[in-house]
Amino acid sequence: MASNSAIFWFRRDLRLTDNAALFTALNHHERVVCVFIFDPTILTPLPRDDRRVAFIWRSLSSLKRRLRAHGSDLVVAVDHPAAAICRLARTFGVSAVYAAEDYEPDARTRDAAVDEALSAQGSRLELIQDHVLFARDQLLTRTGRPYTVFTPYKRAWLAQLSPEAWQPWQSHALLHKLCPLKEHPLPTLPELGFANTD
Repeated sequence: MASNSAIFWFRRDLRLTDNAALFTALNHHERVVCVFIFDPTILTPLPRDDRRVAFIWRSLSSLKRRLRAHGSDLVVAVDHPAAAICRLARTFGVSAVYAAEDYEPDARTRDAAVDEALSAQGSRLELIQDHVLFARDQLLTRTGRPYTVFTPYKRAWLAQLSPEAWQPWQSHALLHKLCPLKEHPLPTLPELGFANTD
């Protein structure tokens, strides 16, 4: 694969349209490989009939069909994120991995570990703001601290808001830059240790 290639790591957002991080990856690279990671740390404590896992699995099946229609596919791994992403980055010879920024404490710890592991092998993790109009440090008081009273926060939020902030990302217009891939298997729900639910 060409050196100007990247991985797009699907996480919370499984859309091909209006996806800021996917748009950025496709806009900056000649070829993009789409991946999803089932993290055993998250899956292991869940009940075997967890409907959220079944819903995600069905959503991934649909996403795979849409990617196949564009001559590509979704590469799905079951592993700890740092190990899986680094392995996939080596396999596809990419210079960068893109994902939507996540603000939860566990997610930030995970992303720091992935970033460190990728850096050690000469790649990088690019986290792109999505899901929110303003990220964690974009709206602060004059003293540089987070707002604790709603009305001043609302005024600052509205003062910074512009029509560009809610314009859709044209990621669907760049899907011709998806990496051509042969079909990759999607682990079944039983293979993941879960039951099919209605």
